[in-house]
Amino acid sequence: MHPYQHALKTPERLAFIVADTGEKLTYRQLDDLTNQGAHLFRQLGLKPGDRIGLLLKNCAAFPIVYWAGQRAGLIVTMISTHLKAAEARYILADCRARLLITSADVGDTAEALARDREQLAADLEHVISMGPEPLAGAMSWDEATSSLPVTPIANQVSGYYMIYSSGTTGRPKGIVLSHESGPIERESMIEEASRLSLGNLEPLVTFNAAPLYHGAALVSMITTLRAGGTAVFLRKFDAVAALRAIEQWRVTFAQFVPTMFVRMLALPDAERESFDLSSLRRVHHAAAPCPISVKRRMLDWFGPIIHEYYSGTEANGLCFISPEEWLRKPGSVGRALQGTIHICDEDGKELPTGAEGLIYFENDRPFEYLNDPERTAAAVHRQHSSWSTIGDIGRVDEDGYLFLTDRRDFTIISGGVNIYPRATEDALIQHPSVADVAVIGVPDPEFGESVKAIVEPKDWSKASPELAHALIDHCRALISPLSCPRSIDFVQALPRLATGKLAKHELRKSYRPDPVLHDGRERDRVTSEAATPGACSGSQSVKEMPAGEDPGKMGPRRTLTRHIEAGALLKFARATGETDPMFTDAGGEPAAHLVAPPTYVATFCEVLAGVFTQTPEHDMFLHSADAVVNFEPIRPGDTITATAELSDIARKIGSRGPTTIQRGMVTLTNQHGRTVSTVEVEMRSFSTIATGNGHD
Repeated sequence: MHPYQHALKTPERLAFIVADTGEKLTYRQLDDLTNQGAHLFRQLGLKPGDRIGLLLKNCAAFPIVYWAGQRAGLIVTMISTHLKAAEARYILADCRARLLITSADVGDTAEALARDREQLAADLEHVISMGPEPLAGAMSWDEATSSLPVTPIANQVSGYYMIYSSGTTGRPKGIVLSHESGPIERESMIEEASRLSLGNLEPLVTFNAAPLYHGAALVSMITTLRAGGTAVFLRKFDAVAALRAIEQWRVTFAQFVPTMFVRMLALPDAERESFDLSSLRRVHHAAAPCPISVKRRMLDWFGPIIHEYYSGTEANGLCFISPEEWLRKPGSVGRALQGTIHICDEDGKELPTGAEGLIYFENDRPFEYLNDPERTAAAVHRQHSSWSTIGDIGRVDEDGYLFLTDRRDFTIISGGVNIYPRATEDALIQHPSVADVAVIGVPDPEFGESVKAIVEPKDWSKASPELAHALIDHCRALISPLSCPRSIDFVQALPRLATGKLAKHELRKSYRPDPVLHDGRERDRVTSEAATPGACSGSQSVKEMPAGEDPGKMGPRRTLTRHIEAGALLKFARATGETDPMFTDAGGEPAAHLVAPPTYVATFCEVLAGVFTQTPEHDMFLHSADAVVNFEPIRPGDTITATAELSDIARKIGSRGPTTIQRGMVTLTNQHGRTVSTVEVEMRSFSTIATGNGHD
């Protein structure tokens, strides 16, 4: 079916609604306006197979342009409204778009593209502006189409869409799906699968708050309009607006991403329960992994109507799971409905049931990445040309249910061990103080990478080292210590795309190299480095003192040679002049050594800061210390100064000479004068009475 067929039968039925702006389109209006648009495309010389760019927010103009292009045989290329002009320019040039359709409300990107059209790409011939607000340098759609016929063009042939990946792991790539031009009424395999998943809902009123340039939202709109239903969208997702739209328009089918679940669940119970959601008969979610705890809470609220599917824009496979199945297999994304699943290692060897590896689907549904034969080839199994992967990692259980672990590109390799951020994210999102979270690997001189959690707290005023410690304790109660974050940063907002996906490549770039976190720090980020006990396991090295340097003049200053995670609670175990001082974690396990120059005995050993002090007059050593970092993290290259306020608590004369026992506080500051640590210490000093050094 095609929307024009519903325009003939039910012309006044609402086809498309933007609930929060009040925009509406009937099937008659949609048919008339898309016919005029198809005439405009032909008038501008566009022919079947040509590509056009579509850069619009969720609005009534979006389905008009899409279906006009579909009737004219064009490939409508979706462009995210969050992109900067240079990023959108890359897509337009890469897909060789002949035409760009946008609007003034997209903002600076639209203005720049319209203004600089001639410099954008050789193939771009026109920029067309939708809506009443003019866009300098662009042609007005309304003016160009107002006098054109509302009847179909003579040579209607089906077009299709092309989506560029969201760029969560790098530069966006155009995904070319298999498509044969033909009758405009014929649905694609993707559209057919989407229609079948809806069941026989009558009336069919669907809701989606994701941006229409995203594959799931776009296919939902296409499927709804092919079926003669009403597609309800939001301009931008808001938890209250979503619930209000479902109630107002008596929505029967809704699609969400997990982030939307989290934000709806964060509403006060009374507010959530004030909406009448009884019309809902089916809910789908996808696009990102959903934490088990979040899914359980949603099932408790909505009832057993929440279904989940797993696929990618590449459409190389499809899994589906019902709520009843999910309750038996919590965390699974279901069994394969399209394609056969194979789990392989990095060398392509198929792994046994239950083993984690790269997910391949075997089928005859090829895809390619536009203008990127190397990336296309990398997605295909080396020994099996009908097996393809989109880079996700997972496992299949004995019943054939797939469980996602993470994306290969997001895997953290720390000390040679693979760590999957999703497990850490799922644990952290359960904490009542966490609104959103991302976990990434950051450079670590010793382990290669270490686990960092970047947390968006529900209450920004609570962002603090204390909250960081509480979150790490929370993780340790739920997941393996290896997967627990060694450091936590707080941010006011994570770079989450409108589709619900995290732009992790943006986060990674901000930590490679490490961001400046002293006087030049970003104002909206609070850093609270906090390691789990024992996280500093391994050898702690300190640069040797420069030859000829007077340690008395040098004072208690050292330059760090590695990043020390803050917040680790370490205790001093022993120190002698002949062997390295030893430090243990809270559980008594060896945590670190401090290498001291052979000529001197360390008088103050502070492994967290990589600092030790020396005095030639006395041999002193740290008897015990619990180190607690309160403020700044300590990073490679920092110069740390230690100042001590110590009080004598005992003096004695032994066989080794006069002994003074002191207790007090040592404060560590960095080169910017910021306090990075305070350490409670107990120290004993001995006057030298012999050629050898003696110690208790």
